Amino acid sequence: MKTIFKIPVLLLAIMLVFSCSDSKKEEESSNSNSGSQAKIEKITFNQAEEFMLERTKNLNQTLMKKKSVNFDGTKIYMFLSVAENGYVCISSISENVLQVLAADCGTYERKIQEWNAVY
Repeated sequence: MKTIFKIPVLLLAIMLVFSCSDSKKEEESSNSNSGSQAKIEKITFNQAEEFMLERTKNLNQTLMKKKSVNFDGTKIYMFLSVAENGYVCISSISENVLQVLAADCGTYERKIQEWNAVY
């Protein structure tokens, strides 16, 4: 699959984090209005890593690097994988939902530079 997104992965992750945060606030607001004290379970780094290991295996990619970053109080788990065609992909998962928020693939040089810029 040779889909390449032109919007940087971090920008997509930021937009989706805000979207997830708004949904979470709405849910918390409705829960507090109904008197329910349901606790929202956070996704752990290990859960996100297991999810990405399975995902990359299914996509014939190899998971190479991983890191956790904090963005506006939300943990974002970042993963770098290499595809069989040599492209490198950066994927992100929020601690709020066990799904890929954004994935961006490109040349090794460009993706490694972007990976190193995220801390």
